[in-house]
Amino acid sequence: APDVGRFFHAVLRNFTHSLQAQNLTWGELSKEECLQLVETEVEQLMPKLQQRILFSSGRYRYLAGKLKDTVGEAALILREQDRCSSFKPVGAELSFGSGGTLPGINLELPGGRRVELIGRIDRVDLAFDQEGRAYIRILDYKTGPTGFNLTEVYHGLALQLFTYLDVVLHCAPEWLQVKALPGGILYFRVHAPLISAPHPLSPPAIEKEIRKAYKMKGLILQDTGVVRLMDNSLQTGYSTFIPVGINKKGGFYSNSAVFQAEHYALLRGYLRQLLKTTAQAITGGEVALAPYRLGKNTACTYCPHRAICQFDLALQENDFRILKSEPAVKIWSELAGAYEKKDDQEKEPGGGEQGAKPEK
Repeated sequence: APDVGRFFHAVLRNFTHSLQAQNLTWGELSKEECLQLVETEVEQLMPKLQQRILFSSGRYRYLAGKLKDTVGEAALILREQDRCSSFKPVGAELSFGSGGTLPGINLELPGGRRVELIGRIDRVDLAFDQEGRAYIRILDYKTGPTGFNLTEVYHGLALQLFTYLDVVLHCAPEWLQVKALPGGILYFRVHAPLISAPHPLSPPAIEKEIRKAYKMKGLILQDTGVVRLMDNSLQTGYSTFIPVGINKKGGFYSNSAVFQAEHYALLRGYLRQLLKTTAQAITGGEVALAPYRLGKNTACTYCPHRAICQFDLALQENDFRILKSEPAVKIWSELAGAYEKKDDQEKEPGGGEQGAKPEK
């Protein structure tokens, strides 16, 4: 399964690079051209997957066909999204940190220690509004079920996408020659959706359900202009591609996944402090057995180190850290309080004032 995930990422990365080399966008391809390019990239990568394992038996050859169909369907959806979006890819599999395309985030710790955050971003999109303002969107490909929970961000369990956005926004003036604003962070699931219905569906109805299964999840800037840059076809109602809806008054439906500009400023400062605190704990040798429990989810469910830590609730000294799911309004309030307690003069890694109160 991990190799299948890397396979999908590699196909979409090479697909994007091929388009950029030809100075094309996803939306400019016909359906046939899109599928042909996917097939070309798949055929080039199949021999590299686990020493040609996809050629080793009839079963694996069948699996290879299924993988091609899955990534082909995902590419067609991305093509449709591109045709309705002003956000265009400017980076694919973009590495940051030592030896990367972009510099990493350096955290200076007490005692002269330094921690560098490194990583690789699946896709970075850029768009400009009518006033010439630039917006960055981070797109992350996933093969499993995706979701976005602000509580998990607050508790430090889901820092990946906001960290990516932080890195790109910080580097944009030098890398893209623009001072960019946060547009959003989104997950796109690469999968073959199974449509369930209580009765037979017509082909158009099936296509509609498939589009719903591919709708991206995440958070988007609470700005109707930015939302329509992501979905040019959206006037009122819910978007087909992104998790927002615009009502007839021009506002957002209450279940839209949006964040305010001042919220991002608060969250960015809070996450920098959280990353620094975590790095201090790691370099300080903290190895306590204290996995979290958030609702029905625990850190142990998919942990590959269970045999090493031997965490066991039957032992009196072992227990979960109970994390509470909080409403978004309370989380933003808590973030503001936590942020303002920090020393206003503390310098953030990479320049600037980490403790300075964010501008709204």
